[in-house]
Amino acid sequence: MVRFPPPPFSQSKKSAMKNNYKIRLFKNGRCPYFLIFFSLIILCTDINAYILEPTKIDGKEYISLDDICEIFDISFDFQSYPRKIVLKSENETITLLPFSPQMMISRSATSREVVGGSRVYILESPPKFKDGIIFIPISFIGKAFGEKALESLKEKKEAKIKTIVIDAGHGGKDPGAIGPNGLMEKEINLDVAHKVYRLLNSRLPLKVLMTRKDDIFVPLFERTKFANSKGADLFVSIHCNAAFSPKTKGCETYFVSPALDPDARAVEVLENSVIKLEFEESKILKNNYLASILEDMAYYEFVRESSFAAACVQNNLSERLNLENRGIKQALFYVLRGAASPSILIEIAFISNPEEEAKLATESFRKEVSEAIFNGIKEYLTTGGTFK
Repeated sequence: MVRFPPPPFSQSKKSAMKNNYKIRLFKNGRCPYFLIFFSLIILCTDINAYILEPTKIDGKEYISLDDICEIFDISFDFQSYPRKIVLKSENETITLLPFSPQMMISRSATSREVVGGSRVYILESPPKFKDGIIFIPISFIGKAFGEKALESLKEKKEAKIKTIVIDAGHGGKDPGAIGPNGLMEKEINLDVAHKVYRLLNSRLPLKVLMTRKDDIFVPLFERTKFANSKGADLFVSIHCNAAFSPKTKGCETYFVSPALDPDARAVEVLENSVIKLEFEESKILKNNYLASILEDMAYYEFVRESSFAAACVQNNLSERLNLENRGIKQALFYVLRGAASPSILIEIAFISNPEEEAKLATESFRKEVSEAIFNGIKEYLTTGGTFK
């Protein structure tokens, strides 16, 4: 196997252990599939058999990236800045982030496929770096080569989500971002939130609540406090994005975790800026607020579920609205930080971009946005969701 120098990020301190079963892989260039026979896992199509012994790290099964590349004829490159693992085949690029479960597959247009495109997936666990070797979770094979590959490994479960809280960002004395033609973010957020609320209530057997139904100011900490008091299983905060450049465009969806890039950090600062209004109203001490960010890390319990929900919504938004897909991102949004459940923050489009502001101003576009968000939430619920 190819070995690499120690990575510029923390390694798992737990030792890697070999399982007492092996994986047998057969390859003929077509989509593989998994079979389970007692403790033997078989990945097969027709010809070219490979016997692999999965490695167990932190209680989960992994396959080395070298083996995956050799078997499926793909190459990879480990980039130190920005930190990512890039795998390439003839018409496909797969991007993985070290110690993040996020995976993006980008397909280029071919003679058989009229258009290309990108889609974000969430793996069961992030890639690991052990003894100079990159390991990828077994679920990667199903995501990269077809979900049927892992279908027989999945235990069928019914999502037990019963309560969803929809949060219309900003409101009242906090207008949020204002577009070049005067469109106010708080109005768009509220209208889309109402539409999503009605879709969920009419189409799914759920209890759906809103943090605000009118143009009123609701402090950030009160929003998640409300969600927690109602036993919310999912918290969805709806916003419009803004940037200094009027050319910046597209949609993105966030889950709460430290920001990894300057753009995400900028959005984090923008959305958290309303906290200054809350100091006036609730007399929260600024020092206590900053200290609580460092001390209260309970939200990490829901990071994986939140990232999965974010991926479901983001994929539906970008595909239905034909907007630039800026991907799923992470940032320390105060409005999400206090949620005792999976939580996401949706940035529909850039109200600071004149073209996207014009779209946001139309009823038809906002209706499409609400349908996309609904479909994303439904996808999250029907493909797993939170189990309690």
